[in-house]
Amino acid sequence: MTLPEFKHDDMQASDTRSNGTGGGDSFDDAPRRGVPKALKWMAGTAVGLVILAGIGGVVATQMIDQQKYKSLIVSKVQESTGYTVDWEGNISIGMMPLPHASISKLSVKAGDAQILSIAKADIQVALAPLLSQKVEVKNITIDEPVVTLTTSKSGVQTWVAKPKETAAAETSTTSGDSGTSTMDVVVNSIDMKGGSLVIDNQQTGSRQELKNLNLRLRADSLKGPFDLTGDTEWSGQKVAVKATSGEVNIAEGNYPIQTAISIPQSGINLSFSGVVDSKNMGANGDINLEVDDVAKAAKGMTGTAPSLPEGLGGKASLAGKVVYTSSRVAIDDMALALGALSYSGQVAANGLDKNEQPQLSFQLTPKAKASGDAPALIQLLSDLTIAVKGSVENEKVQITTANIKTMGNNISVNGYSTMGANPTVDLTVNASEINLDALTKTTGSAPENSSTAKASSPATSGNLGFAVPFSGRVRADVAKLTTGGKTYSNIKADVTSKDGGLTITTAEIALPADTSLAVNGQIANTSNLSGLNVQVAAKTQDTEKLFATLGVAMPELPRKVGPASMNGHFNGDLKNLGFSAVLSALQFNLKGEGKVGDPLGAPDIRSLKFNIAHPNFNEAMKMVQPGFSGSSGFFGPLDVSGELAWGTDKVDVTSLNGKLGQTTVAGNISAVTKPKTKISGALNFGAITFPSATNNGGTVEATSKGAAVSSSGGDRWSRDPIDTAWMRSFDADIAIKAKSITQNMWKLSDANLAFKLNDGTLTL
Repeated sequence: MTLPEFKHDDMQASDTRSNGTGGGDSFDDAPRRGVPKALKWMAGTAVGLVILAGIGGVVATQMIDQQKYKSLIVSKVQESTGYTVDWEGNISIGMMPLPHASISKLSVKAGDAQILSIAKADIQVALAPLLSQKVEVKNITIDEPVVTLTTSKSGVQTWVAKPKETAAAETSTTSGDSGTSTMDVVVNSIDMKGGSLVIDNQQTGSRQELKNLNLRLRADSLKGPFDLTGDTEWSGQKVAVKATSGEVNIAEGNYPIQTAISIPQSGINLSFSGVVDSKNMGANGDINLEVDDVAKAAKGMTGTAPSLPEGLGGKASLAGKVVYTSSRVAIDDMALALGALSYSGQVAANGLDKNEQPQLSFQLTPKAKASGDAPALIQLLSDLTIAVKGSVENEKVQITTANIKTMGNNISVNGYSTMGANPTVDLTVNASEINLDALTKTTGSAPENSSTAKASSPATSGNLGFAVPFSGRVRADVAKLTTGGKTYSNIKADVTSKDGGLTITTAEIALPADTSLAVNGQIANTSNLSGLNVQVAAKTQDTEKLFATLGVAMPELPRKVGPASMNGHFNGDLKNLGFSAVLSALQFNLKGEGKVGDPLGAPDIRSLKFNIAHPNFNEAMKMVQPGFSGSSGFFGPLDVSGELAWGTDKVDVTSLNGKLGQTTVAGNISAVTKPKTKISGALNFGAITFPSATNNGGTVEATSKGAAVSSSGGDRWSRDPIDTAWMRSFDADIAIKAKSITQNMWKLSDANLAFKLNDGTLTL
């Protein structure tokens, strides 16, 4: 190292040269070509500083009490933020090529949850600006930072720590004092390499991770302008980020910003241009989202390309005015486009600065209705109008009002619902009209009816169960419902689902042909329809019209049924169903009470108490047998009761008792169908009066001689043999008694008839 010569040495040399002695230069000598002394001084100083800086950096690192300063830093962080710092590495200080400091192997915890880990961080500071009270940070490099934000199953955000109150006060005071500093700080760039961001919501079971996060932030000063570029990986796709901001207005706290995020593989581009208000933690500006191809984007996100209906594929976009304040977050003047569809609307959250839950709102209005030749689904969606207001608290969605209109459908909903696969709800649904025909048409399928429905296998007790997709209460009031070309009205329901069961407080519907149906009761287990306790009431003014409207074939009857009603109570399950029902039609009143096994498969009526009543026996017989002429002896009501047991191959009627007009009947009768039908029983009648025999209608008149003549008076009896084949079709063993039998002048008292029919042979 060359050191500068001191001033007295120069004076000595000058004296020597002036007196002609020594080795000094004379005027006759040629000038010496040496290095200028100023340059020698500067060079010596620079080299010296470099060496001293290197030695100083090494010495400083060795002289620092690592544990002391690390403990101090850890303690200060704990006091001011509440976070715990775990620092395995050391502090390293160097001066080459620029003054810099490094730390390594550092992690930060909030309680037991690790929220940050850094493999290494390095900061480089320019030396010269320090002399003029300026700090120029050339670069800050952070290697492999991992940020983990976890929400526990109970909803606790584990990354939030609570600092000590005293420390918070000290921090506030320090922050206030720092505002008077005249130190000018410039950060040229901040680099983040190989980082990760993990958002783990254990409450909802979702986990998102940004991998290989690389960012570079450049700044002219701490007030900006700023420039950010970088990229990361999300769901196996590269995400590019770019942001530029203007200089921060310190007094107002706002600055302009432009950002752009793109996912090239999926053809997704998102941009924002606006102003950030850092003083009030707000922002506003224009947002624009563009998707080149919806199917391509969906495949990039999920790995599978969906099969989209015609008109919903292709490009999609979302644009609007973003507003972010302490009280409101919204996208105003929203424009949404999806394939052939376009909408205007708004999404907003209001009241964020209040104690109660913020109010959310969503509006969607179609810009243009699709033409008549557009796909059916596009026609429906192009007519879709949505208006929703509500709030969200944790996993609970409170719906203040919600209205959906499209293709003649007008539905309103209010109440609440939790999120998830089986939500808990308390909802009220009101609709002026629901047209399922219009809705099903949009899917390319039509509801089945009697002419188009394919034959299906018979229902059994094992496949009629169902699962209610919610827990809680739902009330519904639908003025008009159209499905299958049929219109139903005045639909009302009030049901509660709990623990796999269903309570039906009200379920009413008005069917075609002036018909009403009402149901109430409980189903303990809907999956297999067990624990039934249900009341059913049905009434119609025109049975034939109702069957025809529903497309159901009606059995042939001798006369029109007209008005009819049914009231029933059902309990048990589909393996052993108890019932009590009353059916009224044609002035008949049929009552039944009992149990039936497997009613939808092979019915087994184990016990049925029945009653058949009609105000006029003669009229009742004419309804089932039009040729019945009736008589005064049968004038009066029909009122017969008994017990019926109906198995697979046997029918028993016991305890038969009642009135047939003016006579009575009592007894038992049974029939076996296998291997051959056999009817047996005993019937006891009261006084029976048959109609008078006449010459009309084919009846036979008894003469004084007891001879029989034909009804025509002159015709002879047929000589053809009587067909008795029917007598071989079944066997019988029946005993009939009557108190008396009267016809015209004939009267038999204590009549007793017993006959057997066995393989075609009749024995009296």
